[in-house]
Amino acid sequence: MHVPAREDTAEAVQTNPKAYFDSLSRTEQDKAFTAAGAESIRLGADISQVVNARRGALGLTPAGARITADEARALRGGRDVGRLQARDVYGRQVFTTTEGTTVRGQAGVRLGARENGARRSGGRYRSARTPRLMPESILAAAGGNRDEAIRLLRRFGYIT
Repeated sequence: MHVPAREDTAEAVQTNPKAYFDSLSRTEQDKAFTAAGAESIRLGADISQVVNARRGALGLTPAGARITADEARALRGGRDVGRLQARDVYGRQVFTTTEGTTVRGQAGVRLGARENGARRSGGRYRSARTPRLMPESILAAAGGNRDEAIRLLRRFGYIT
């Protein structure tokens, strides 16, 4: 929705993501942002970090070039909609994302892309060696411990 700047207010649900999130019931939050994403936001994660992380998640992203709908379906194993896929990281199956892991991204700074021997990817951008966990894997690793979940959300750049 386009709202003229002079008519916008800080609390407007149309232009304030947190106000929109808070206006939803818990069930609606879980449906719109996924259960793990919504729980992460309720724990203090930045909505844009949670939403944008899905853009680089394994299984949800299309190939790097323009592809047809049939090609996308083939990449997803015949499914019309992508499904989050786990990958092996140090012997554990976890959900990861590449979104925000360059030194220009918030998580890239958090993950130490500058200090920890970042590798070149495409010349201009560098990325962190530590994989960025998705909220689903962070909450699973925290095992219901709220303080640990918040620590991990901060560690992986969801809480700034």
